[in-house]
Amino acid sequence: MFKYIKIGELLKPFKTDGEFIAAIDELFSEDLLNSNAIFIKENGLEVPFFIEYIEYDDELYYIKIEEFDSPEKVKKYNSSNIYLRECDISNPDKLTHPINKGEFEGFSIYDKNSGKKHQILRIEEYPQQLMAIIEEGGSEHLIPLVEDFIESIDYSNNSINMNLPLNLIE
Repeated sequence: MFKYIKIGELLKPFKTDGEFIAAIDELFSEDLLNSNAIFIKENGLEVPFFIEYIEYDDELYYIKIEEFDSPEKVKKYNSSNIYLRECDISNPDKLTHPINKGEFEGFSIYDKNSGKKHQILRIEEYPQQLMAIIEEGGSEHLIPLVEDFIESIDYSNNSINMNLPLNLIE
């Protein structure tokens, strides 16, 4: 079974031949250019889509997938995350890159100590660290996104597994 790593997002169709515009994390640019397929989640599973060609211009990628031949086929995947298999990532050190502010939008936090799952409302930048804002009991709480608390990150399920200190969320 493969582990999948989120490398970017499909933005919108481009031209009329089924090409689309994508935003790709620069850490994974070379890996994408060396891949023959990307993966997009459908019904909870990562489905491979074979790349016909990729063009790069001004921080955006124009990707043509073999199966797509019209904007209508591409439109279905607007705002979908793009994944590569972990084994397709050239340097494993990329998988432990520092957390960036937009990386965990739409993620949830699972606290192994309390057994509770919390949806991240937003990420805010504070001096020294990023904070995930969650809601519990009708009020917002700050969760430090620090390596000491993060046990693992499951990009395929948009989930952060954490060991939070007791009574942090009350």
